[in-house]
Amino acid sequence: MPVYRIKCKACGKTDDIFRKMSEYDNLPVCSCSGTYERVMCAPAVMRGIEAYISPGTGKYIETREQQREDLKRSGAILHEPGLEQDIARNKAEKAEKDFAPVAAAVDATVTQLVNKGLIES
Repeated sequence: MPVYRIKCKACGKTDDIFRKMSEYDNLPVCSCSGTYERVMCAPAVMRGIEAYISPGTGKYIETREQQREDLKRSGAILHEPGLEQDIARNKAEKAEKDFAPVAAAVDATVTQLVNKGLIES
């Protein structure tokens, strides 16, 4: 996803935003309620990676392409900022989804027992 540099026409605040190319013209509104405009700036170039020995395969990795292939081969993913939070959120969502049938069954059973007068609500 491209990164665009924007500047508020009213207060001059600048920011970098991520946008899909199809949302090129979809710019946010500044906190001062001013409108942003895109600013021309030098493109960013990703530097190469530092060479390392893969913990998954034991191979020497020197390029991003080798890294992608090694990750795919070993079934691993890169550790990135926020990864732990994403994993925890996904785990909680899965637990809630897995428990939904149990909760529904308990609710149905309680409703039946209340309707039969065997317990009070």
